[in-house]
Amino acid sequence: MSLNTIPAWSETKYSQDVVKAFASSGFILSGTYMPPISFTGSKWVWKTSGLLVAQEFKRGHEAKVQNQGRGTIEVDMKTWQVFTEIHKKDLNQMSVNEYDQTVEDGAEAMGRKADEIIMAELNVGAAGVTAGTTSTTNGMTIGFALGVIAQAQRQFKRWKGDVFCPLPSQAWNQMMGYKQFSSADYVEGLPMANMTDTRFWNGVKWMLAPDELFPVVSGQNIDCFLWSRKALGFATNEAMETTAQWDNRKSVTTVNQTMGGVPKTLRQEGMVRFRINNDAAIVPN
Repeated sequence: MSLNTIPAWSETKYSQDVVKAFASSGFILSGTYMPPISFTGSKWVWKTSGLLVAQEFKRGHEAKVQNQGRGTIEVDMKTWQVFTEIHKKDLNQMSVNEYDQTVEDGAEAMGRKADEIIMAELNVGAAGVTAGTTSTTNGMTIGFALGVIAQAQRQFKRWKGDVFCPLPSQAWNQMMGYKQFSSADYVEGLPMANMTDTRFWNGVKWMLAPDELFPVVSGQNIDCFLWSRKALGFATNEAMETTAQWDNRKSVTTVNQTMGGVPKTLRQEGMVRFRINNDAAIVPN
């Protein structure tokens, strides 16, 4: 391979492999949100509508106009970057392991950032909808989980199964101690099922998530979130742009990976925050 073909070759190769890796690792919250309906300028747009209530018809009376809540929610796109250097004279001298690791690292960094900013948005969006009880002594018990679900059912009105709840490792294993939860169905057809442990129980798609995604309130107490898919929006350009360039002065190939992504609360009433002790004992039941 001649020197002047390196940038063109590496750009194509990296673009194909990084997008594939991103789709299969590092983005466990993929599919838990509503995508935008349009993109205008630098803004992503979601449509919203209010609550309709049937009114009694009375002859000769003027009809009452409803659904004044129709509108849009807009958010400016943000771009995230991963920049790496490959210190090799030529990319075709890299071993398979070195190349694969470089691709995987960049893809998973983007995936972790997507998970991080989505959870940060939930932390803001669910600020006013904290569950009525906390479990700062016993952690994630089956009874407490049922209480959180009951609150969600009251808030969401319609319980159709598009409800998600990631848990940190301690809480996940506390729940796995209950046969009702551990023997529940796996979540089929969602990207997260290929990236982490999942269960479908009592109308909720539960998933094991990295501990660092959960806000620490105080001591061992952390906040978790349960939400309806229609309550949360996330916009992404769905493809990672990659530019690979040979730097002749430094004898390295630089790889610049960028991807757009931004979350947005769409319906606060479709979110529930609950607080647990993340250090409570795991007791099989």
